[in-house]
Amino acid sequence: MANIPSLQVLNVSNNDLYGPLPQDLSTLSSLHTLDVSSNRFTGQLLSDGLANFSSLQVLNVSSNGFNGSLPSSSSSRNMPHLRLFLASDNDLSGDLPFHLCQTAPFLQEMDLSFNNFSGTISKGIGHCGSLQVLDLAHNNLVGNLPQDLYNLTSLTMLRLTRNNFDGELHNAIGNLINLTHLMLDYNNFTGQLPPNLSSCTNLKVFIANANKFNGSLDVVRFNEFSMLENLDLNSNAFVGSIPSSLTECAALKSINFARNKLSGEIPSSLSECVALKSINFESNKLSGEIPSSLYRLKNLTTLSLSSNNLNGSIRSLDGSEHLVSVILSKNVFNEALPDKMQGISNVQVFALGNIRLFGSIPEWLKNCTKLQVLDLSWNNLSGSIPPWIGSFPHLFYLDLSNNSFSGTIPPELFSLQALINPDNKQTGLQSTEAPEFPPSINLSHNQLQGSIPSQAGSLIMVVNMDLSFNNLSGNIPETIVDMTYLESLDLSHNSLTGGIPPSLANLRFLLYLNVSYNQLEGSMAIGNELSKFSNERYAGNPRRYFDCWVVPNSSSRGGKSQVVCA
Repeated sequence: MANIPSLQVLNVSNNDLYGPLPQDLSTLSSLHTLDVSSNRFTGQLLSDGLANFSSLQVLNVSSNGFNGSLPSSSSSRNMPHLRLFLASDNDLSGDLPFHLCQTAPFLQEMDLSFNNFSGTISKGIGHCGSLQVLDLAHNNLVGNLPQDLYNLTSLTMLRLTRNNFDGELHNAIGNLINLTHLMLDYNNFTGQLPPNLSSCTNLKVFIANANKFNGSLDVVRFNEFSMLENLDLNSNAFVGSIPSSLTECAALKSINFARNKLSGEIPSSLSECVALKSINFESNKLSGEIPSSLYRLKNLTTLSLSSNNLNGSIRSLDGSEHLVSVILSKNVFNEALPDKMQGISNVQVFALGNIRLFGSIPEWLKNCTKLQVLDLSWNNLSGSIPPWIGSFPHLFYLDLSNNSFSGTIPPELFSLQALINPDNKQTGLQSTEAPEFPPSINLSHNQLQGSIPSQAGSLIMVVNMDLSFNNLSGNIPETIVDMTYLESLDLSHNSLTGGIPPSLANLRFLLYLNVSYNQLEGSMAIGNELSKFSNERYAGNPRRYFDCWVVPNSSSRGGKSQVVCA
């Protein structure tokens, strides 16, 4: 390096380099761009090497293993031209290095996210008047935001996500008139939103979920945000109604007010926001009829209104081809499932649990071949379970519990390809995009009879299976041992006979097993995996398996001990 002192750009990013940065970097006095990001460099970051970087404009050390505190003011005094300082995703700690702004007055972007910085944002931030992007997300920062922060009028993005900031937002936030992205989520901010937030008329993204904000949303003039696209205020304590000024946000694509204390009706004028793709008002105190005009928003793909006191008609969904996710559970529809509908064939998540539906499962649902989640639980539905449900190629979550379904469990139900094939592309959705819907089959609390089909073992991807509180008879199928990923199995309160298959002990992920209140009997020796379940899970059988003891394995070759219950 010392042999090329005129070097201006050094980019070794996205390699597999490791160890501390070489000391002779400090000889590159002409260097204006240094990018060592996405490697495995370690050690203290350029503790003494910054002194000769008088021409440096771009310093990118992100995604490495640098640790310790950042250089002191004296070490960084000769970087007057620094414009970009990117140090995210390291193990840096100590105080925030806002002293850099004193010697680098043109610093425009500082990204210190995903580190271990602690303490407060110091008053030194007032020297960073040229900052346009400040990202401090995912650190251990605390305290109120200092008044000096509100003087950074060049800021276009302020990201403070996942720290421990508290206190109220000052009304002076209205000074930040160039802000396009304001992200305050997962902190402890309190109080109402400041009225002068309305002065940030360039906002495109405002995310403040998972805080302790309260008060009415009407203090903010949302109609001033003509460019607002993403508004997320979920998981706070806002009260009052959904502000009518929202309807003038012509660019709005996503709105999330879930898990607040909002009341009143959903304004029908919200349908004037024709760019809307996602609406989430779940877990509030909203009432009245769901405006049917919402279903007609041609760009809307996700509608979640669960856990309110809303009413409406399922028939209003007819013709909503654009909808992909419809979650209306825990409301008060009180109607029969319509026997004829068309035009919602693209729906993937259809959750209508606990909305007082009655009637039977209609034939038109068979046309929703893209279904991944179907929840009709806690209603008054009756009749038999249609065998064609098993033909849905992508369905991985089925909940028909707490209804009055009768007849036998159709064997075809255990032909769901998304739960059979571990290579099915839908398996990634369960743990990432839809964690509230783990791979499940829940038919509990119905009037089903007959035996459990032996085909149940085909569903190797199922995590939860609940067939409890029915009138099922016959033996527990041995094939259940093939349900490799099973974590919870509830067969209680039926009329099952025979014994508990010893092979169930081979289900290594099984965390919950309940076979109580059946007609099971017989002594057994089972693998120690089942020893962790309390006797209550076997109660109510003629032979209750209350007396269990561990028999250590005496073989010199090792192996499992056994739990003998008799």
